[in-house]
Amino acid sequence: MSAFTLFIAALPLLATLGRATSLPAWEGCLSIDTAPSDATPIPAVSAVNCATQCWNHIDNSHYAYWDRSAEDQCLCSASGPNMKNFEMINADQAFGTCAEGIAVYARPVATFKAHNEKKREDKMDRLRKARATVESLCPEPLLACAVAGDSSSYECVDPNFDLNSCGGCINGAFSSSKRSSSAVDCSTLTGVTSNACVWGQCKAFRCESGYTLKSGSCVKN
Repeated sequence: MSAFTLFIAALPLLATLGRATSLPAWEGCLSIDTAPSDATPIPAVSAVNCATQCWNHIDNSHYAYWDRSAEDQCLCSASGPNMKNFEMINADQAFGTCAEGIAVYARPVATFKAHNEKKREDKMDRLRKARATVESLCPEPLLACAVAGDSSSYECVDPNFDLNSCGGCINGAFSSSKRSSSAVDCSTLTGVTSNACVWGQCKAFRCESGYTLKSGSCVKN
């Protein structure tokens, strides 16, 4: 296989070349025949479309590789091309010399930041909507708590007075895999024979032999 030549597009040249930001600014050619090993293939119909697909659909892709002669024409990667044997050339030479090789686009920093910010905003919006949905399942002050062993079911629990889920959801809130750090199953406390959940706190009333009742707790003698 003959060595491929690579286009390298970089944002800093946009100002000097006077090109619109929607077009790539070629920085130079590179004579290597493979994209980085961590590259991810994605469908695309052109070099510019390849870059757009990578920016929009592959996380942390800083570079897009377009090779019209390869089976996977478009590859997205966080890694840049091997800079060995790199030759600086002007834009006109790049279009003429590299036209049949692998086109490499470098993602503009501003675009990458905006994309990540949009993803974070979308994620926060989904979480807010999911939280609002869960909160509407049970009337206040009850919480929609997950049922152990059944991720599709929930039960309405009063965390202030529920003996088995005192202070929160013992199996985690519905639609969440995290158990409430404040939740306690009062029925499992050692040395206690009679107790209750009172305003989110386990309160003992009677203790087993060998334990002494002290401030609502059973303390071992």
